[in-house]
Amino acid sequence: DIVTSDNDVIEIKTTSKLPGKPYENHLMQLNAYLYMAKARKGYLVYVDKNQGLVRVFKHYRDNKLWEELKQRAYIFWNHLKEKKTPKPERSILCNYCEWRWLCYSKRSRQ
Repeated sequence: DIVTSDNDVIEIKTTSKLPGKPYENHLMQLNAYLYMAKARKGYLVYVDKNQGLVRVFKHYRDNKLWEELKQRAYIFWNHLKEKKTPKPERSILCNYCEWRWLCYSKRSRQ
């Protein structure tokens, strides 16, 4: 969302409940932004949309997380190239997806 004059990256997320720790997918996203901006550190800022409370997590660029993201992107790219559906990846976001039944039904056939 923001790159500061000190080249820090700030990613703002709204939520209905402040998390006790950053969500893994948010860390991966922030980490990618850090690499793209050639920044050393960034902040995940969670804003509770009901109460206006704020929780901030500092994150330093993480090479292991970057390599994991690149590997996932490569696998996804190969699936697109071969016109194949990739395996579903279960996450907390599945709880909000109206299409999750498709993944569950595919998983039961595998």
